[in-house]
Amino acid sequence: MTDHACAENIDFHINVQQFGDTNLKYLEVAGACRLCGRTLAFRGPAGISPAHPTVAIDGGEAVLPCLFDGETYDGKAAGYSVTSPGAN
Repeated sequence: MTDHACAENIDFHINVQQFGDTNLKYLEVAGACRLCGRTLAFRGPAGISPAHPTVAIDGGEAVLPCLFDGETYDGKAAGYSVTSPGAN
């Protein structure tokens, strides 16, 4: 444990990716305590999916598929996700 409240001191980094010939965007969200540097570990299936949120293989980023309001997904449902028993 630390001598401060990490949850009150989180800095987030957000990156936007777009893969292939589609209008779907992926927000990649990472976070860490600005005082001690401890990073957030996101939970969920690992991979990338146009249908649901996933996490990076190491859990260091949440990967969120998104479209602008009024857009419809115009690509193939490509991607993958991996789960394992006991995974965070």
